Amino acid sequence: LNREQAFLRRYSGKAREVLLELLDKYRAGGIEQLEPEIFQVSPFGEWGGAYKISRWFGGPPRLREVLQTMRERLYPVEEVVA
Repeated sequence: LNREQAFLRRYSGKAREVLLELLDKYRAGGIEQLEPEIFQVSPFGEWGGAYKISRWFGGPPRLREVLQTMRERLYPVEEVVA
């Protein structure tokens, strides 16, 4: 849990708000919610969609990296393989 809190603490403001919303979407709908298409639905669409949100993380490549990191933290490879 502390490791996950440290991950969230790396981000502030709107970026952290996005991460918390992504976690809520994940809890409600599963790992499929952590795909780039999620940024087309509410509230992400109202926040400007993937492009605008990506700027809060440092650009599209960085946002993709954050999504991948979240997926890996939620479903570590060693657990999937085992």
